[in-house]
Amino acid sequence: MECELIGTCGFFAKYHGLKDISCQTFIRVYCQGEKRNECKRKKFSVKYGISPLDNMMPHGTMVFASTH
Repeated sequence: MECELIGTCGFFAKYHGLKDISCQTFIRVYCQGEKRNECKRKKFSVKYGISPLDNMMPHGTMVFASTH
């Protein structure tokens, strides 16, 4: 079963097409799997009424691209 927010989730939109195994694992476990109700992005959206930044991972950590 998928998360009900998958259609509007910035993380899913940004990372679902990547072949990176880490991103695919997060998507399989949080967006499409058993931890969908533990997603920190979903909890943030419910609490504040807005979506978090796209770079916030489902477990709550922010991802930043390296500038090196």
